[in-house]
Amino acid sequence: MKIFLSIVLLLFFYIGNVLSSSELELDEKILCISKWSEIASSFHEAIPEIPPENMILFTTTRMPEEEMERLKPFYREIVRFAQPDFSSTKFEIACIKAREGFPYSRIVVFSEDDLVLASHLRKLFGLSGQTLESALAFTNKYHMKKRVSEFGIELPDYSKVKSACEIFEFLETHDFPVVIKPIAGAGSVNTHLITSHEELELVLSKFDYFNHYHPQTFLVESYVEGEMYHVDGIVHNGEHLIIYPSKYINTCLDFVNGEPLGTYILTEQNVLFEPLQVFTKKCLSALPAPKNYVFHLELFLTEDKRMVFCEVASRVGGGEINLTWKESLGIDLRKEFFRIQAGLSPSIGIRSAVQTCTHMNLMFPTQNGELIAFSEVPFEWLDSYDFTAKLGDTRSLAQYCTQYFAKFLFKAPSEGELINRQKKILLWMDKHVKWEE
Repeated sequence: MKIFLSIVLLLFFYIGNVLSSSELELDEKILCISKWSEIASSFHEAIPEIPPENMILFTTTRMPEEEMERLKPFYREIVRFAQPDFSSTKFEIACIKAREGFPYSRIVVFSEDDLVLASHLRKLFGLSGQTLESALAFTNKYHMKKRVSEFGIELPDYSKVKSACEIFEFLETHDFPVVIKPIAGAGSVNTHLITSHEELELVLSKFDYFNHYHPQTFLVESYVEGEMYHVDGIVHNGEHLIIYPSKYINTCLDFVNGEPLGTYILTEQNVLFEPLQVFTKKCLSALPAPKNYVFHLELFLTEDKRMVFCEVASRVGGGEINLTWKESLGIDLRKEFFRIQAGLSPSIGIRSAVQTCTHMNLMFPTQNGELIAFSEVPFEWLDSYDFTAKLGDTRSLAQYCTQYFAKFLFKAPSEGELINRQKKILLWMDKHVKWEE
């Protein structure tokens, strides 16, 4: 009888804790921030446990007014700022003042640009979530690489530069090619592969990054010859729930130079699957990672099979990586990223997710000039494809990884067949799609 009573008491205690935890989750007040209409439209879908009166949304002119009207039932308030992004001090002050009438306890963001802002607000108000130290380590490439190198992980030689002189100093001890990139940023925006002094002078003169009235901080680093991989995953309560490596077809840097960009998740039978997981865990352990987060790590695999760290982000990878995860693994990384930031548990079944098939997404960047030739895609094995340009349209060369004019999603029974299908698309595009400057 005593044993029975003990079991009953334990059950009551467990149920009480579960209910208490659930009530705490429902009591969270959430500030959602996104400049992108598509993202801002999906916050409430990812965290349905939070009632509308406990959520406010800050967005920008990128969200159409009709979409704002559609979303009003899902939020206590929607504020649409008359600017395309959240870079101004005015917006930061608005976030601070918003807490006077709405004491939000959690902040949910999506973009790399907003991670540091959110961590500053958390520090000011003592809120749960990613700390400022952590956000800087995952967004400031200099701090990131310094920590990783101190952990004994191989990475390219690099230097922080604030002037053209400092780039020339780096070149006194390093050969071309080198890569110049902003110290913070995503999608290879303002990133350049430099192969000669002539190219360097052309880039510096054209973009004027080191204007002495408005100086910027960049990194210059040695170029690594090799294939590029990325590893994505979810960490909850400090535990890696799921980690899957993927291979890039070309790179983000290639994309902004006019080449297609693709990615596909490796199968567990791939000999690199486990080594890439091990390498990723080692890199993440070098950084002050949050207790709960989603990550996107990029690395090079050299011809002699060395893994060389490139960079890592505490957010969902860009391009169509999330779509590939949804199709191949049934996991919506974007949704899980929002849930974790809101203080909710990840969706059930993530740990046991199994790759059902091998998918690739392949994007073609916009080009300079007019689209003068185009015909229908003939491949029946495509899951989907999308053209954002039609005959006669004019575009300029893509500046970041979401500026595509064509994208394809397809699957195959093996990695080998997936690559064969990718080659067929490349040949078809080269023959049937033409741009003229």
